[in-house]
Amino acid sequence: MVKKLACLLIIVFVFGVLVLIYPYRIKSFEIRVVNSLPKEIDNFIKIDVNKADISELQKLEGVGKTLAERIVKYREENGRFNNLDDLLRIKGIGEKTFKRIKGKIKISKNI
Repeated sequence: MVKKLACLLIIVFVFGVLVLIYPYRIKSFEIRVVNSLPKEIDNFIKIDVNKADISELQKLEGVGKTLAERIVKYREENGRFNNLDDLLRIKGIGEKTFKRIKGKIKISKNI
């Protein structure tokens, strides 16, 4: 009888520990998954400056109609952007604006 009671207590204890630990394991797994997502999803969220039209470019913080038109005009006159720093050649995009939009834009490899 004592052995059965001891076994039962051990089972209840182990079960209780597992119940307490389980939510933390799920939470740490969720954190790992969420932390790994932005790198893969970013390219779908970012605006491609080689393909975007004026209305899409205006979605960027600090880019109004005039600046969006300049970006499109520059692209039409000079060809595709090869890297993000090419945007600094456009009048109205200085270091401050560039820093603000840099994480929200991308350069496509092919058009």
